[in-house]
Amino acid sequence: MNDMFREDRPAEGTPKVVDVPSLAPDLAARHEPFPLTDVQKAYWIGRSGTFDLGHIGCHVYLEVKLAAHDSERLQAAWQMLIEHHDMLRAIVREDGRQQILVEVPRYKIEHRDLGSAEAASARAEVEAIRQRMSHQVFRPDRWPLFEVRTTELDSGTLLHLSIDLLFIDFWSIQLLVKEYMQLVSDPDPYLPPLDLSFRDYVLFTARQRESSAY
Repeated sequence: MNDMFREDRPAEGTPKVVDVPSLAPDLAARHEPFPLTDVQKAYWIGRSGTFDLGHIGCHVYLEVKLAAHDSERLQAAWQMLIEHHDMLRAIVREDGRQQILVEVPRYKIEHRDLGSAEAASARAEVEAIRQRMSHQVFRPDRWPLFEVRTTELDSGTLLHLSIDLLFIDFWSIQLLVKEYMQLVSDPDPYLPPLDLSFRDYVLFTARQRESSAY
């Protein structure tokens, strides 16, 4: 056979050793700084104003209409999500590395009651909230990188959510909202504990790139 097409294989009975890194939680180092991904770096640098088309925060603003409103339950449900998901407690340090904070202040959802306001006045105030929250540029070194508030209208409660895409993507936002609605409606809310963190995944992919298997 022509050497060009020869496939070198280990001798019969010789195992082929492949360096394959494993993905496992590192709970002891969970709050140690770790690198940004390439996409995160782009979002972080782009908002700085260094570039002509910069000084814009990549984020999502959305509104959810709720048929009924219980401020204590809305507050408690969001607090559970903050405590459950590490990246809702994350910041970007000045050295360009991200970090999951061990503790953060209890988040307070601001509420505005417009249930008895005139229709035109209520619409104007909701539009003002919408314009402000949909054009936010969060500071990545300051927690939180999101804002949640509610507005009481004669038709029900309007939930406003503005969240930075540095630490969450659009698919994850859909999951987050789904979990939030479940927690709000469940009289005995519960989320199963998470062992793996985003930090574990980022460092795992870095080890993958350095492996012989890669």
